[in-house]
Formats: sequence, C-alpha cells, structure tokens
Amino acid sequence: MAADSSSARAGRFAAAERLSARALGFAALAWLAALSTAGCLDRRDDAQPQPVGACTRCHGSASRVVDAPGLSDEQRETLRAAPPIDLAGNTDPSYPGVGAHQLHLTASPTHGPVACGECHKVPSYVEEPGHMDAPPPARITFGPLARHAAHTPAFDATALTCTGTYCHRDATPVWTAARTSEQACGTCHGLPPSAPHPQSQDCFRCHGDVIDAERHFKAPERHLNGTADVVAMTCHGCHGSEKSNAPPRDLDGGTDPASPGVGAHDTHLDGGHFSRPVACEECHQVPKTVDAPGHIDPTTGAELTFSGVATTEHATPSFDPGTLKCSGSWCHGPVDPAKGLSPAWNQPSATLECNACHGYPPAAPHPPMARCSICHSQVVGPDNKTVIDRTLHVNGVIDLALPTQCNACHGSATNDAPPGDIDGGTATTSASVGAHQKHLTTTIARAVKCDECHVVPAKVDQPGHFDFAGPVQPHFSGVATAWGSTPTFDGQACANVYCHGAKLPGGAPSGGQHTSPVWTQVDGTQTQCNGCHGLPPPAPHPADDQCSKCHSNVDANRQVIDPALHVNGRVEL
Repeated sequence: MAADSSSARAGRFAAAERLSARALGFAALAWLAALSTAGCLDRRDDAQPQPVGACTRCHGSASRVVDAPGLSDEQRETLRAAPPIDLAGNTDPSYPGVGAHQLHLTASPTHGPVACGECHKVPSYVEEPGHMDAPPPARITFGPLARHAAHTPAFDATALTCTGTYCHRDATPVWTAARTSEQACGTCHGLPPSAPHPQSQDCFRCHGDVIDAERHFKAPERHLNGTADVVAMTCHGCHGSEKSNAPPRDLDGGTDPASPGVGAHDTHLDGGHFSRPVACEECHQVPKTVDAPGHIDPTTGAELTFSGVATTEHATPSFDPGTLKCSGSWCHGPVDPAKGLSPAWNQPSATLECNACHGYPPAAPHPPMARCSICHSQVVGPDNKTVIDRTLHVNGVIDLALPTQCNACHGSATNDAPPGDIDGGTATTSASVGAHQKHLTTTIARAVKCDECHVVPAKVDQPGHFDFAGPVQPHFSGVATAWGSTPTFDGQACANVYCHGAKLPGGAPSGGQHTSPVWTQVDGTQTQCNGCHGLPPPAPHPADDQCSKCHSNVDANRQVIDPALHVNGRVEL
C-alpha cells in the first residue's frame, strides 16, 4: 500500500467510525475494521507472513481464558481467535460475524468441540490468499463431518441457515439464533428418529456408552462425531425384560396391555389356563441378529408372518391392524369356521370360555356332544372344561382316545341305549332319550333291536356314526317294515311303522288308536292293547275281543305270555 501521513489516516478512520453499521452495511464496516485492526493501512517494511497467533488481532480475544483441559496451544489459540469479537468489534450473537461460533468450538454437555475447518477454511498464515483479499463474510466450505454419510450441506447467506448437514440432520438452524444445550435434544433428529430407526425413545438402550436413561450425555465427545456408537444388543435391550424377550416392555417402554405394542404377548407366551405357550416365531419372524434384514425397517409395527400351529389344516391367518384382531387362524377357530375370529389383541384380560374358539360342542363333523373328556381324556378333565395338560391343547393336533364301547358315550351298564344320552341327559322328554328303554325292555313285546330303527356302526369312527350335526335320523329295517310298511319319523313321532300298527298282515287296517306314537311321551298311554290295533281289530278280523281263543300267547286277562312272540312280524295263530 502507498505511504500516507498519520494525520490523513486518522481523519479517514474517524470518518469511518462515525458511519453507522446499518447505514454503511455490515460487509463494508467489517472490511474497514479488518484493515485497521490488522495494520494494513500502516506502512509495512517487511514482507514476511504473519503467524496464525496474530488471528486475535482481527477477531476473537487474545485475553480470553480457555480453561478446557487437554487442549494444545494451537487449539487454545483457535478458541481465542473465534468471535466474539467479530471484525467490526461486535460481541452479540445476533450479529452474523459472531453468531454461534463459541457454541460450535466449545465442548458442551451435548457434543465435543467442532473444528473451525469443518465450516470454513483456516489459513496457514494471515496473508494467505483467500483470507483477507476478499470482502466478508467468510466463505463457508463444509468439512468432512458436515458431509459425513453422503450429506450435501449448504449455507443460505440471506437466511443465515444451514441445511443438509450431518451435524444438524433434518434441522435448519439459524446461525444467529443458536439454541441452548437444554433445547438441543430432538431439534436435529426425531425422538426417536424416523424409521428405519427403531421407534423407541429409550436412547440409552442402544447408545448406553454415550447417553444415560435420563438423556444426559455420558460422553458428549462421542456425539456428533460421525460415528453411531451402539452397544452390544440383546433382544430385551429394546423390548421385553430379562424374564422374556417379548413385551411388556414395548419399544417405547410401555407396559399397558391396552397398547398394541404390549397387548396379549404375555398371555400367548404363558399360555394361560387353557393352552400351551405360543412360540414367538409362530406369529412373526425372529431375527438371528439385531441388524438382520426385515427386523428394523421402515414398516411401523412388527410384520406378522404366521406359521406352525396357526396354519394347521391349511388355515390362512391374517391380522387386521384396524380392529387388532386375527382371523382365520387355527389357534382361535380350529375346525369351526364360525369361530374363526380372535379377541382383540389389546384386550388380553378378556375371559375366554371353551366356546370362544370352537363350538361347545364344535360343529359337524364333530359329534354333537359336549362331554369332551370321553374322547379327549388326555387333555380335558372329567368336568369337561378344565384343561389338565396344556401342552396338548391348541397344539395343532387333535388328541383322541376314542372309546371302544358304545355305552362310553350313551347308555349305561344295563344296555347301550339312552339314558344317558351323549350329553349325559336322562329325561325322557328329551328326544335323545325318549322311549329308548321302553323299546329295549318292554314286557308286552319282544325287545326291539337297535338296528331296526337306526344304523349300528361296526366301530366308533365309522362314517355316518357321528360325523354329522345331528339329531340321529332313523333308518328303519326288519320288523318295522314288515308286510310292506313304509315307516317315517318327523322328529316327534313315527308313522306307517308295522310295530305300531301301520297295517295288519295282508294289508288290512289295524284300527289302532296310537299308530303314530310320540317318541317323548313315555307314560304308558300309547302302549295299551288298542294302541297299535283295534280291540278287536276291524274286519276281516273276527269281531271277538277274547284274544286267547286264537292267540295262545295271550292269556284270558289279555296278558302277553311270551313277549318274544309279540310284535315280531308274524301272527301267531
């Protein structure tokens, strides 16, 4: 620069000082101040580069106390050289030349110090080209940390904001409105960060070497350093507990079963009073490692991938995230499609009775019988409700111990016919009991064989025995169809059956008063002599009511002498 007199220089600087920063503009005032402070307007006889230690002659403060331990002399000098003070002498952070310099350069409770070179070029010496030979503000040239993980940072010199930096992630911080460390958590990334980051706010579970359970940084220098410090993980580090890897606790630390993240996990894993414990992988995939593909991904909630028992017998389970219910799973609706819907996942306290998952009894082809213990004695107790071996219930296998005797399901020690019926009932007013014993133990006629009214199976599981909804449909044969009779049963009474007087031998009408007896009316009123045929029968039968004259099997008092010869399909004359 050309030589100048001291008085001229003083005049020029006095004029410059009188100019307002707002009138002249920040850039011009800062430029003048820089030239003055650095002595650029003074005559310089040497051309030697000035050392970096001269930085505080233009900005910062040489007298600033830097008491941070472990810093080198160069690092201390850097902290002294950064604003405040800026080139214009400003100290308020609202001035762009001051801003958040000290918040970046000084270690805080949330991060370690950020080097000057991460935001702009630091010259090797004061007169280095590009340092003082261009008007302020300093050119922002982001360094490796700001560009970490393929970030593309930028600085808006008008809005004074950074965007796209690794340091501030999705935030757009204003350089002149720096936030305090108390405001920092959650301003740069979500709490928790968005997926594929796990949606848990318990940062310490994965980053326990850096932050504690109260979100106080244990090692702030390891935060915002370009490395995500993750501790060795176990399943219950994120969800569950040392007792079990399944919630509760969920990813948010919740334990309320009303929350979908908790729900009925415990109920399924324990099995409750009724069923075996359900393995985790029967409902969703269990990863081998924390970072296994599909474990931590952008999808909200765990993906349900049913397998094992849930898909037994080609069941196709699905889960509705709206109603929080499963449908089509074998577990909650084996065999019976009408019982295919599970209770809501987040209502595990709901009491499930036997008929919650399947009918009681189940629909056909299951027998219409609720005495479970007869066929499932390994699973259900004598009360037909208490599960005595949970490992055998809801296990994808129907554990059967079929009886080999007819009276195991119906009948008694006396004979195989009811009572009791298949549910243990004994009332003759019930269609399943009715007049069974009157047919098998009557004293006025032969005992009627079971197969004259319905099919008698050769074995318990013979098709047609119990593989229908019921009730049993009669299948008449033998004496019931004698002399061309065509018996029917309408659910209440028989008709056109030979036994009850459909017709006499030769096809003549019988004249009986109760030829269509009601099955459940077992009071003797339908079994008088005139119930099946007239007394005497109509012509061509002789008009004589002294039966013993022609029928030696009847005495003078009309008592049957040999029941085996009465109602046997023949007329004994």
